[in-house]
Amino acid sequence: IGGEAMIGYSPAQVQELIEDSKMGFCLDFGHAVKAAISLGRDYKDVINDFLKLDPKLFHISDGDLETEKDSHLDIGFGSFDFEYFKNCVENSRSKYITLETPRNNQSSLDEDLRNINILKSMWAL
Repeated sequence: IGGEAMIGYSPAQVQELIEDSKMGFCLDFGHAVKAAISLGRDYKDVINDFLKLDPKLFHISDGDLETEKDSHLDIGFGSFDFEYFKNCVENSRSKYITLETPRNNQSSLDEDLRNINILKSMWAL
């Protein structure tokens, strides 16, 4: 974005980091979508390549499919395909998901609970 060099935006870069450090990684769906847009690739193809690297954790938020800028929207406020994200998680070894959605009131978990409940209703958890 804006000519700024990023590290870890491609599956090949993340694979190199994993091999060099023997660490795992968190697949951030929103960041993967934005990286795909920057790379001019279909975001599901990029995410499928990341999934081959066996993520240990997933970050989830909503966002748009048009711009490179990450917006970390509340669940249901963007255009991401959550059924696809659900299939990604269900078919991986890890089932750990963290929200990466906005919280305007730092002293309350109400916004997080709303996002969790929306995910639960979408995914029939």
